[in-house]
Amino acid sequence: MAGLWRAALRGIWASWTALIGAALATTSGGILLLVWVAELFGADFGPYHAIFSYGLLPVLLLIGLLLLPVGLWRARQAELRGEGELRVGGRRLVLDLDSPLHRRALLFFLVMSGVNLLLLGVATYNGYGYLESTPFCGTVCHTVMEPQYATYQRSPHAAVPCVACHVGSGATSVAEAKLSGLRQVWGVVTGTHSRPVPAPVESLRPAGEICGACHPAERFYGERVRAYEIAPREGNLQDPVVTVLRMHTGGRNPRTGKLEGNHWHASPETRIEFRAADPRRRHIPEVRRIAADGQTTTWVRSDLPPVPEGTPWRVMDCTDCHNRVGHELLPLSAALDRAFIGGLVDPTLPGLRELAQELLQQEYATRDEARTAIREGVFSHYRTEQPTLAATRWEAIAQAATGLYSQVYAPNVFPEMKVGWRTYPSQSGHLGDWGCYRCHDDQHKTSEGKALSQDCDLCHSTLAAEERRSELASEIKDVLGI
Repeated sequence: MAGLWRAALRGIWASWTALIGAALATTSGGILLLVWVAELFGADFGPYHAIFSYGLLPVLLLIGLLLLPVGLWRARQAELRGEGELRVGGRRLVLDLDSPLHRRALLFFLVMSGVNLLLLGVATYNGYGYLESTPFCGTVCHTVMEPQYATYQRSPHAAVPCVACHVGSGATSVAEAKLSGLRQVWGVVTGTHSRPVPAPVESLRPAGEICGACHPAERFYGERVRAYEIAPREGNLQDPVVTVLRMHTGGRNPRTGKLEGNHWHASPETRIEFRAADPRRRHIPEVRRIAADGQTTTWVRSDLPPVPEGTPWRVMDCTDCHNRVGHELLPLSAALDRAFIGGLVDPTLPGLRELAQELLQQEYATRDEARTAIREGVFSHYRTEQPTLAATRWEAIAQAATGLYSQVYAPNVFPEMKVGWRTYPSQSGHLGDWGCYRCHDDQHKTSEGKALSQDCDLCHSTLAAEERRSELASEIKDVLGI
C-alpha cells in the first residue's frame, strides 16, 4: 500500500494542475461529507448553507476530479517529451492485474470513484430539494422577497409550496424557473432588481393548472355567507359594524349542468376576454364575451385610457379577481379595523384612529425609522394634547404605540422594497380596490348601448347591512357561528 501511495503522490506532485485538482476534490469532498453527516444527526446550519454546501462545494468537487486526470495526462506528456519525471511504466501506461500494486491502485480508484459519485449524488439530490423548498424562495433573497414571504406565511395557502404555483412539474418548468432565478440573482447582486416586485406575474402558468388543481371551476360551491366587519367611528368600538352577504359563488350546478354564479366568469364554454390599458389591469376599457356558438358581444368604455396598440385579448381567469390569495396586503383602513376589533390596540383611547392614520400614512425610509416615528408620535400626541389621559392610561398608550407598528404597519408595509398600503391592491370584490367595478360599472356599453350591469344582486344578496354585531338577527348569528 505504501508503494501505491508513493506512486499516486509522485503522479500528483508532477503536475500543478493535478495538485490543485487533488486539493479541491479532497477539501470540498471532505467538507461535503461532514455537512452530510451533521445533517443526518439533525444539525441545522440556516437557510444559506445549502447554497454553499449543495451548490458551490459539488461544483468545486467536480472541477477537482476533472483536473486530476488532466494534470496526470499533462505530466505524462511532459515525461514522454523528456521534460518530466513521472516514471509510471516506461513509454506506455500499463495496467497489470497480476501486479499487487496495480490491483490495489485499481481498487483504490474504484472505491474513491464510488465515494465521489455518492457525494455528488447526495449533493445533487439535496440541492434540488432545497431549490424547490419554500425557505429557499422566501429567505435567500430576504429583502427582495420579504413582502411576498411574510404575506404568504399568514395566507390560507401557507401550506402550499411556492413551486406548486410558481414553477410547476416537469424538467422544462424547473429549467425555465431556475434560468429566471439566475437573472433575478444577478439583479440582487448588482442592485438592479425591481422595487417593488412587479405584479401581476406575466410568466405565471395558466390559472386552470394552478388554482384548478384544487379549486376546479366545474365544482359547485353554491351560496357562501360572508361577513365584513369594520370598527365603528364612535361608541363601542369592540361592537363592530357588520355587513353580511350571501355570495352567489356558484359553479357547475349538478341539477342543471350549467355554470352559474360568480364562477361563471371562468366557464370553459362561454369565454370572457378583456384588454387592459395598463400592466396592472386596473383600467379595462374593452370586454367581450364569446358564447359557445361563437357569437361575440363587446362592451367598451371610451373615457378610460386607450388600450396600447398591439395589446392581445386576455382570457379572464381566477387570478384576475383573486389576485392576492397567496400574498394579501391589507389597505390601511382594513388593517386598523382588524386591530381595533381584535383588541390588538386599545379601541377606547380617544382620537387614536385619526392619529394612527396620520402616522401610518407617512413615508419612512426603513422599518427602524417607522417604528421609532410611530412610537414617538403616539407618545408625543397624548403627552401634549391629553396630559391627564396620559397620566392615567399610560400603559394603554404604550400598548397602542407598539401595536400600531407591530400589528398594523409591519405586516403590510415594507419600505426597503417600496411596498406601501396601495402597492398591491386586491381585486376580489370591491373593498380593497375597484375589483368588479373595473368592468361592472354601468359605463361599459355595447354598440347598441346596453351596459354591463352594476347591480349588486348579480354577485350577492344582502342579509344584513351595516348593523352592530350585537344587534344581528339570531338566525344570522347562527349561520356565522357568533
